[in-house]
Amino acid sequence: RDSSTSRGLGDVYKRQEEYHAAPLWIACVREIIAGIIFLVAAMIGTPHSLRSAVTSWREYPKFVGAALTCVTLVQVAYLFSIHWTNAGTATVLQTVNLLMVLIYVCVRAKRRPTKREVIGVALAFVGVWLLATGGKLSTLSMPLPGLFWGLMDAFSCACLAIIPVGLIARYGNLTFNGLTFLISGLILLPFVKPWQNMPHFDARGWWLMACLLYTSPSPRDVEES
Repeated sequence: RDSSTSRGLGDVYKRQEEYHAAPLWIACVREIIAGIIFLVAAMIGTPHSLRSAVTSWREYPKFVGAALTCVTLVQVAYLFSIHWTNAGTATVLQTVNLLMVLIYVCVRAKRRPTKREVIGVALAFVGVWLLATGGKLSTLSMPLPGLFWGLMDAFSCACLAIIPVGLIARYGNLTFNGLTFLISGLILLPFVKPWQNMPHFDARGWWLMACLLYTSPSPRDVEES
C-alpha cells in the first residue's frame, strides 16, 4: 500500500463515519466479501493451489496466524488510527513499518545497519516525535490512542512484509488472500455482529463501501510467481 493509496482509503473511511459505520463493522464486512471474491478467483485461476491449501491441515495454524497479523490487525489498527487522528497522520505513522522491517532484517542476517540505514532510522524517529508532540517534549499533540493504533498499524504492516512470503510461494496470491481475508472476517463476525448494527447507507454510502472493496489491499501486494 503506497502513501497515496493509503490516504485515499483513509478519506473513504472518514466519509463512512458520516453514516455511523463503526470501524470494526467496515473491517468485518469488507474482509468477508473480499475473501469470497479472492476464493472465487482462486477456484477459476488456481484451483489446484486452492485444493492443496484447503486439504493441508498442518497449514491451518499458519493461515490463522497470518490472518490475525496480516489482515485483522492491519485493517483494525489502520481504521482506529484514522478514527483517532486523520488519514494523513495514520499514513505517516504507518511508514514506521520500514524501520521495523529493517530491524528484523538486520537481526536475522546478523549484520549491522549501514550508515544510510542509520540515518533513515534517525529521521524516522524524529518524524514520529514531531508528529506526536508537535516539537514540544512536554506535550502530546495527538490522542494517545491515535499514536498507539498508528504504531500497531506499522507493526502489522511489518508483519505483512515478512510472514506471508512462504505461504504465498507455496499456494499463490489468490489462495492466500482468499483464505486469510475470510478467516479474519469470520473471527470478527461473532464480536461485530454486522447484521445487528447495519449502517443506514444511501446510494452514496454503498458506493463508498464498493470503493473500499475494490481497493481492498491484499496481505501481500505482489504478483504470483
